[in-house]
Amino acid sequence: MLLRLYSRVVEKGHARLRPEGGTFKLGGKNLLFTAWEMRQRPIGQGWHVSAAELISLHTKGLHSHETRRLVIDLDQSGVGGQGVHELLDIYAFACRAKTPGEPLWTPLMLRLRELSSAELHEKPDAKISEPKAGHTCIELMNAYLSSNGCKFVSIDPAKAEPLPEPAVNYLHKFKRVQAAEA
Repeated sequence: MLLRLYSRVVEKGHARLRPEGGTFKLGGKNLLFTAWEMRQRPIGQGWHVSAAELISLHTKGLHSHETRRLVIDLDQSGVGGQGVHELLDIYAFACRAKTPGEPLWTPLMLRLRELSSAELHEKPDAKISEPKAGHTCIELMNAYLSSNGCKFVSIDPAKAEPLPEPAVNYLHKFKRVQAAEA
């Protein structure tokens, strides 16, 4: 998964995305970990961070969602329309660790908007479409949060423990909202 920062530029009344040339990191002691710490490291409850907040954290308050966008290339193609999405929101639930001092298992639900190739390449007529009903999708991920930062992991569904009921209830309500938008 490739994570890139894009500028949102308005020219002649039309907004377009332009690559900044930089990347951003959700893992490690970076954006997601910082957002979790700013919320006093909630455990056993759900929490949310918007792309606007992540952009502000990444740029140390210099830019907003009006001027920057976070783009995730799920298949690292960079061509648009093929797994390239704008990150809109992250919903997380930090589950309690079974053993004190172990990292916390944190299922994540990313709300994304698929980007067209026209939005990603500099074409005079390429306009950014703002998120509308039916234009967003959900990507599920897993992470471990600890005092060492955030580490993304793949979990084999056949070996994974079931999510605690509070986590299921918290994340499911956003899935229902997504289904209602479609």
